Amino acid sequence: YSIKRCAELMFEKYEEYPTVAETKTIVSSATLDDIKAHYSSLLRSAALEVFYLGSTDPSAIASSLRTAFAEHSFGANDTICTAVPILRDSFASASEPMPVSQGKLTMCFSTSVAISPESDDYYAALMLNEMFGGSPSSKLFLNVREKMSLCYYCSSSYSTYSGIMTVSSGIEVKKFELVKKAILEQLDKIKAGEISEHELESAKRSISNAYRQLYDSPFDLQSFYSGRMLFGIPDTIDDSIAKLCATTKEDIVRIAERVKLDALFFVEGTLSPNEDEEEDDE
Repeated sequence: YSIKRCAELMFEKYEEYPTVAETKTIVSSATLDDIKAHYSSLLRSAALEVFYLGSTDPSAIASSLRTAFAEHSFGANDTICTAVPILRDSFASASEPMPVSQGKLTMCFSTSVAISPESDDYYAALMLNEMFGGSPSSKLFLNVREKMSLCYYCSSSYSTYSGIMTVSSGIEVKKFELVKKAILEQLDKIKAGEISEHELESAKRSISNAYRQLYDSPFDLQSFYSGRMLFGIPDTIDDSIAKLCATTKEDIVRIAERVKLDALFFVEGTLSPNEDEEEDDE
């Protein structure tokens, strides 16, 4: 909930990103005729992409699909999408009390870097996220969670499509300012080049392993390749691993210097831990 509400703040000026409340209104107002019309439109105009993984001859699969969909005339598959990094003109924040014991802090940072066939900067942004809060060897995990014991969890994620890096943390309500300050301090350390060789290699190993695991799942493979196809990027998984591992400390610092906090949302728990436990028991 906290992440969705923070995203609402982040995407506030973008009409193509409806809020949770707006989405509810859109869905609730949809009629059966609306849904049928939209489905018919997809069959007439949308491009059909097929991802196949297996031992059968792909040409046999293609032939079967052409027969199955012979009555449909799908759109041409020649559209290349462009990812535009999301930015805010000014910082936005909000909070909401909720009858839970744990506070939920979400912070959205703009990186000004999104996936693109013209630049490999998004690989450096992926490495930045991995080092910042994307793995158990990250600065947020090792420092804010482990050494400082300021939170129950603290991690970050990066969207290659919007260029947003999101930090999510579960904290004691009274530690809000301490946690916020500690998170920003870890980012400032990266901006200042305080990256050890061990941290860099750990981040590379972690993200490389995550990419190799894509081979274990047909769905993950489909998601990886279809996503890059949409943006005209021919990189394979092995290509991506090579580019990630070629990322230097200087590349990461260069991207980090562009990062700024644009939105923050805090779910302020109003119950004590004991009250929450009693409620669960009931």
